[in-house]
Amino acid sequence: MAKKIVHEGDIGMDITLQAIKNGAALSLSGASALRIFAKPPSGTVKTWTATVVSAAEGTFRYRTTAASDLDEEGTWILQGRFVLNNLNPGHTTKSALLVESALA
Repeated sequence: MAKKIVHEGDIGMDITLQAIKNGAALSLSGASALRIFAKPPSGTVKTWTATVVSAAEGTFRYRTTAASDLDEEGTWILQGRFVLNNLNPGHTTKSALLVESALA
């Protein structure tokens, strides 16, 4: 899991994930029910609605963050979920997001 560093309460950050299958981008053409699950250190999972950025590249993102989205410092675990062709849901690989406290 690659780590990205942000600060607690950061505003305006896009959270983008990519769907990969067999080492290549998975096309999200026609994908529905895109979600990003975000598990903060406290363990209470948040669910964010996502939109496709590039169907061909398999990328989707959560809207730019608000101050209340990343409200805990520590390592968050992120995972995307999507449905293709009305079949069973698919998931992205889990990613770690390090949220640090701000000095002021």
